[in-house]
Amino acid sequence: RHWRAVTFVALLTLWTWRLVSPIPPDLQAGLNATGEPFLVAKATHLFGYALLAALALTLPVARGGRLALVALLVLHGVGTEVAQTFVPGRTGKAADVLIDWCGIALGALAVRFASRRG
Repeated sequence: RHWRAVTFVALLTLWTWRLVSPIPPDLQAGLNATGEPFLVAKATHLFGYALLAALALTLPVARGGRLALVALLVLHGVGTEVAQTFVPGRTGKAADVLIDWCGIALGALAVRFASRRG
């Protein structure tokens, strides 16, 4: 019954860790090899937050609790970008916060669409 909550907490923890850690050289090399490191990084932000928002909005808690989790994600996007300014090799950007928020909106829209269909 609580698998969604455990999944949400685990994914949020891993996501936070990856966002505030230096990018490993082998991962950076892989991103550079694609020829589109910017696009890959921004798509990861978008879909990471979309997944977290979708999970948050499907947790078996009261509506207010789900909305509080979405608010947490909104603040999380800001907080991790601020934290990145202190991480070697990372930069915090306002544009990334906007991409994070678009991901949250995308996840919310997906849940809304799915709930209307099913």
